[in-house]
Formats: sequence, C-alpha cells, structure tokens
Amino acid sequence: MTNFTVAIQKQCQIFSPFLDKKVEISSDVFILSQGKVCDFVQEIMQTCELISQQNMAFYVEFYTQRLVQQFDTLKNVVDKHCQTEEIFIPRFKSKYRFAKNMNKLPAEKQLEEYQKILRALNDKLSWLVELGHQTRDEQRKDAIHTQIQETEYRRKKCIEKIRDIEDTI
Repeated sequence: MTNFTVAIQKQCQIFSPFLDKKVEISSDVFILSQGKVCDFVQEIMQTCELISQQNMAFYVEFYTQRLVQQFDTLKNVVDKHCQTEEIFIPRFKSKYRFAKNMNKLPAEKQLEEYQKILRALNDKLSWLVELGHQTRDEQRKDAIHTQIQETEYRRKKCIEKIRDIEDTI
C-alpha cells in the first residue's frame, strides 16, 4: 500500500457512524448506484487494492483519480444525507390558536391572547427539553438547545408584555 492509499483508508473512518445508512449515488465512479454506506466504503477499499497491485504508472494514475472521485462523491452524499436526516427536528404543533391582529384588540383580549401564547411557549419548552433528553446525537442536541434558548427568549418577552398589559388595566 502506498502512503496515499493508507491515508484514504484512514479518511474513510469518518464514514463509520453512517455505515448502516442507505444512500443513492448517481455517479459512474462506483459500480453500485444505491446501497449502504459500508458497501461504498468497501468499493473504495477495493480501489485501494487495485492501486497497490498496479505496476504501470498509467493505471496507477487512473485508479488514483478514481479513488479521489469515489471518496469525494461518497463524502458529499453522506454530508447531504446528514443535513436532511440527522439534524431534522420534528416541528412543534400547538393546540392553541391565536388572534391575528392582537394589537387592535382591547387590552383584556390582548391579555387573554398573550396568556395563551405563554401556555403554548411553556408546552413547547417542555417538549424541547424532553426531546433533548431522548436524543443521543450531539448535533441534534445542539440544534435543540438553540431552539430552547430562542423559545425561552420569546417566553421572557411574552411575560414582559403580559405585565405591561396588566399594568395598563
């Protein structure tokens, strides 16, 4: 094995968390067009073996270019797959419905609407905290933590608005 193929084989370790994920690749650098990530990694390893078996520089160059294309293609597909699946967080659906023109409502109605919003934000916070405890993936936990912070900020603003309305009544 050359230093280059050993380096590529070490780089293939980045695919280890995704070996069981099914992906589809539309490229002529792989024999397969769809399968698990482990199948594509295996094909990259076979290309490394072909490079080490070659004696002619032309074939070494050809398989080396193919190896780089295979690695780059698989990395791009896995990255896209991660963006769409791994960081996906289900959307929170509130059971409350809110008035559209709250600023035009009388103060008592505004107070009622903001209290409903506060209940919905509390429900969302509970849901996000529970979701955060169930999640093992660090990227998803970070995304959930960010949503928790945003929801807490909105909750704080809502409480301030409720106090302002109560002071005017």
